[in-house]
Amino acid sequence: ASPAGAHSELRRSVPAAGAVLDRAPERNELHFNERVQLTALRLRRAGGDEVPLPRRPIREATSETVSLPPLPPGDY
Repeated sequence: ASPAGAHSELRRSVPAAGAVLDRAPERNELHFNERVQLTALRLRRAGGDEVPLPRRPIREATSETVSLPPLPPGDY
């Protein structure tokens, strides 16, 4: 069998990676180069503690919008 590229790429996100915000976002948008099925998403504080995210249906799409819980100031 010949090699195949099996990895999708995250092309952009809103807020952007490394962004410094005045207040916590209400959602996070993820935009990929092809259709993906996200089966798990994790949000972690800089120290490694995981922030629970609401459940969402698994679907195939090139973008995904994730509602975020209220987040206290800090690095995520």
